[in-house]
Amino acid sequence: RKAAEEGGTRPAARREAPAFLGTAGGEEGGLSRHRPPVAASRLVSMATDYLPVVPRDLKEARESFYGSEVVGYLSADLGALLREPDPKFWSVCERSQSLHVALDSYLRYAKRPHDRDDDASSLSGSTKVTDCTESAEEQELSRRVFMCYYRMTMPLLDLEGGVEEQKRRGELLYQHSMVDVPKVLDLCAIYGEANPRLVGDLVRNVLELQPRFRADAIDCLRAASINVDRVVEQLLSSEEDFVDLLEHLSYLADALATLCAFLAVYPDAPSLLMEPSTGGGKNGGAENGQKPTELLRFLLRSRACALPKVALALDIAGTEVHGRFRRVYRGADSVVADCLTRCLDPGAGAAEGPRDAGDLLGVLRAAGEAEAAAGTNDGGILAALERDHSLSERVLRAVEAGKASVSKGQATELDAIMGSVAGRPGYFVGCLYPDRGGEGGGNGDAGGKPLADALLEKQVDAVRAILPDYGRGFIAACLRHYGGNAEVCVGHMMEGSLPYELATLDSNLEEVAPAAATAEALTPKNDGDGDGLGYYKRRGRGGGDSDDGLDFGDADLVVKDRILGMYEDDYDDSWGFEKDAVQREDLEDLSTGSGAQGGGQRPSQGKGEKQREFFVYEGKVFNYPKPGATKVTASSAPQALVAARVEEAEAD
Repeated sequence: RKAAEEGGTRPAARREAPAFLGTAGGEEGGLSRHRPPVAASRLVSMATDYLPVVPRDLKEARESFYGSEVVGYLSADLGALLREPDPKFWSVCERSQSLHVALDSYLRYAKRPHDRDDDASSLSGSTKVTDCTESAEEQELSRRVFMCYYRMTMPLLDLEGGVEEQKRRGELLYQHSMVDVPKVLDLCAIYGEANPRLVGDLVRNVLELQPRFRADAIDCLRAASINVDRVVEQLLSSEEDFVDLLEHLSYLADALATLCAFLAVYPDAPSLLMEPSTGGGKNGGAENGQKPTELLRFLLRSRACALPKVALALDIAGTEVHGRFRRVYRGADSVVADCLTRCLDPGAGAAEGPRDAGDLLGVLRAAGEAEAAAGTNDGGILAALERDHSLSERVLRAVEAGKASVSKGQATELDAIMGSVAGRPGYFVGCLYPDRGGEGGGNGDAGGKPLADALLEKQVDAVRAILPDYGRGFIAACLRHYGGNAEVCVGHMMEGSLPYELATLDSNLEEVAPAAATAEALTPKNDGDGDGLGYYKRRGRGGGDSDDGLDFGDADLVVKDRILGMYEDDYDDSWGFEKDAVQREDLEDLSTGSGAQGGGQRPSQGKGEKQREFFVYEGKVFNYPKPGATKVTASSAPQALVAARVEEAEAD
């Protein structure tokens, strides 16, 4: 294998060519250097040798026009194997050593997502992207490798003797290392980011088939953490150049990224990150609370202290390795954020009632201690949790929903840890306990309004980051109208489909009105028939009755003009659906009304109705001048169409 990686010959892995291919052109088996065809009729036997891949093969698959012959052969063989029935598939898995060597070779050399840093090429000046771009050939091989492992770990369904057979297969997986912890870690690193659900199912199936994998995983992670700490010490104490330490840095980034990928999909990750606390919680914490495990402390220490120190000591800013470090930062932040979320809301099966914030504080204390020991501002974890995962908002929403309980002492400690990144000093105490002399849980009347206003302020900041041209007060009104759903609010604001109550507000309004003053005004009005669509139906005005259903008042014209402004063509589509009604009704009124009014007078307008100029051309109504159009004055488009036809008749 070493010779193959250096460009020498591949280790002997002979295969017999199918007889129907014959020989041609002097090449063995008649095979060209093109991608070999997939022989659907090829039988899988125990004598089949599955060719392992080396980095040279994967590089050839990405860069060569003809692809890689080895990658094509292995992909074809795995495809044929996956088409076999279950007994045949497992017979090959049990007896073919070359199959597991080939599968393992791909796991060892396949590109990981953390190898594909988006910013690395631009930072380092490199323009070479082929090394991190999978070809269609390699993507097919990657999918079949994963499906082979997934099928090995699938539980048996409705088979006679399935329980005993499942136990036997679990022993085979474990005893023959067909699927072991290092391979599971590689699977998580390669496939976890793009397919977290499938990889999580695979890991869950492995644990069900063989429970001993859990103990092995814990031992493996413990050994990996010790090794990473040693590598960090060597890097910080070494006097060698950055280039000489590149292999150590790559290992450091790869090991931590793989750990984060595993924890992100591991079904029992909470038990690996939190453990029962032996004593009462600090600052009012629950006696039966939990505390961070050594694995979580190691992850926090590596994320907040070790990697920033290494980056600062070796001055790797702007390099490809630093880009990989940033990917590790994001992966670790996601794992810690999920852990904090479970501290606030453990989900189904947990004890009912609000959860004490002592567990949350334990994790934040550990993160704060690790960040303080770093001595650098490169990638603070607390600031990242607030910026990318809205940690303070999650805490306040959990309290508002009754899922978490934060005492005044705990709120004070939260301010001490998170105050500098949450926005202002005393943030949590001010939101949860506005009356500093009060007691209780912060969910009563005294704390409701400030808490709601604080959450609204967070959402306004998020929406304004997307739509900076709108005022804070206007955004707050829209958020209140849509029940705090920022996604729906942004969608309606960008589409210009806000309801009348919001569309008539000043979009530059900066002052945020109190919640009580705006709750009633911004509630969608009901027209009495129970469907809540009163504004979008026919709206009548006092003092005049209209049958056209399109009478707009002065305030309504604001909404209409915004709707019409969404169209870029020269035809006013809003009146097109009235054409048939005009021809059926208004023309009848014209024929009868013209005689009554002395033969050619225009239909009378309602008293007090606002007259506007319309331009009628070829039976269509426009609201701006158009060459050849008839200019008329009317209160609505149908009446303008009738008046234009009267003028055209008079002219004729």
